[in-house]
Amino acid sequence: MTMVMGTSTCHLMLNEMQHQVPGISGSVKGAIIPELFAYEAGQSAVGDLFEYVAKQAPKSYVDEAANRNMDCI
Repeated sequence: MTMVMGTSTCHLMLNEMQHQVPGISGSVKGAIIPELFAYEAGQSAVGDLFEYVAKQAPKSYVDEAANRNMDCI
């Protein structure tokens, strides 16, 4: 399984055969790799939630990240 993360997260799986999978509305042959069926499920707002939590970091964390030329987000 591969997870692609942005504002949401997509869970992607491949299979040589097409199956009905509970919680997944369908599959598409060749959508990712030719001849394989791609299955996708997702979780909305994952990236947005990570950003929200990162923005709640204590000032000491933000300062330490800045000292290391890094960011909390």
